[in-house]
Amino acid sequence: MCGNSRFWPRLLVMKKGISLEAIRLLAGVAIFGVAGCASPSYLGKYVSAVTTDTSRSQSLPTPLRAGLILVTPEAEAAKETALPSDLREKWLTRLQQQFNALPDVQVLRLFPPLVVSSNMPVTPERLREVAKGSGLEKLFVVVPTSRAATRVLPYPHIETQLFVTLDLALLELAPGRIVFAESAQGDYSLLDRYDGVKDIRYPRIFYRDITTSGPFEVVDGNPQVALGEAAFREAADQLSLKVRERLKEAP
Repeated sequence: MCGNSRFWPRLLVMKKGISLEAIRLLAGVAIFGVAGCASPSYLGKYVSAVTTDTSRSQSLPTPLRAGLILVTPEAEAAKETALPSDLREKWLTRLQQQFNALPDVQVLRLFPPLVVSSNMPVTPERLREVAKGSGLEKLFVVVPTSRAATRVLPYPHIETQLFVTLDLALLELAPGRIVFAESAQGDYSLLDRYDGVKDIRYPRIFYRDITTSGPFEVVDGNPQVALGEAAFREAADQLSLKVRERLKEAP
């Protein structure tokens, strides 16, 4: 599921003496949180290609020899949780390895990532130019998007949950046609505690549920980047599992 049901309802816990206006405000925040984690597909917005029937009734055409390219929306690339180039390269290599571990799938080449705007989506012509000389007829196109929800806890804690969606398309380069599409989600939480006396932060990364005993990851470096890295890693894991499921459905 895209969102985490435990995150926002806790905002609606009513205490004695709370005003009706406060209850309405909290309810509005909760509704915003649920709506904010919706995960529509952004393939059509950032990838301009002809789409055939990509429903689950259509099996993934195998065997597959394809390339892989990351097409990142301009707004996504500008976010604090966006992966810097070194982590992005590491993440893409890991995704390639996960796909290559699937039966009848070979991702033979990673192409340089593209950053596009919704006004100028990537076209089949541009992707054919990118893959020119590779000898590949198909290309996996991955479009990452994310939304964050922040909750201010009793001082000195702040909780941020990041919802990530990865939209995947298999593009036949010559006709510029998408013949397979899938999407997956991942979400992680960042709990940041600030010590105002020592001027020290104690950020921790949790998988969905924050508990007093963990498990959690101690953040080394930028907390927002660490949150993005964890959530995108989880989404990639889920994406490879979904592709595996589709392969099992192949006749």
